Amino acid sequence: MVDHVRPHRGDEALAFDRANCQAMCKACHDSKTAHETGFAGGGNRRPTTATVVTLVCGPPCSGKSTYVRERAEPGDLVIDWDQLAQALGSPHPHDHPPALTPFIAEARDAATARLGRSHGVERAWIIATAPRDTDRRRLAPAGARVVVLATAEEECVRRARRDRRPAGTIDAIESWWRIHRADQILG
Repeated sequence: MVDHVRPHRGDEALAFDRANCQAMCKACHDSKTAHETGFAGGGNRRPTTATVVTLVCGPPCSGKSTYVRERAEPGDLVIDWDQLAQALGSPHPHDHPPALTPFIAEARDAATARLGRSHGVERAWIIATAPRDTDRRRLAPAGARVVVLATAEEECVRRARRDRRPAGTIDAIESWWRIHRADQILG
């Protein structure tokens, strides 16, 4: 198995840097990763409650946050990239400093991984773009319900302009649709 010497935490340059990779058996890799993420000693206890996890994905401005806000109940866990970014210091709700990306990714991944250990959360929502099926499988715990909000590209662009979203949002919408369409053809 390939292990990252230094955890990449979403930093693609570090993730694909061959000098940062080493061979390791699965047991050693799992142990090392547990220590790095703070999950060592947590065991493999299953949650005390059967958690209903829903991954809601789609392009920027597709209505993912609204979808969850309209359905989540008090006490539900909501894992939202933009909310995590703001909690970690981003000054803008949708335009985050690149230096925060690895911290946001680690917080999201830690919260998602925590669902696999003992807890009392009954419902959890994960909000992500995830244009590819492989992205959705990586983000969603086994058995999660997946909702793809395939809001039309033109509508997402209209919303981005109306809401005065940051520069790059329209490019991100177009990119999501390009990747999603290709994935549907190949999948």
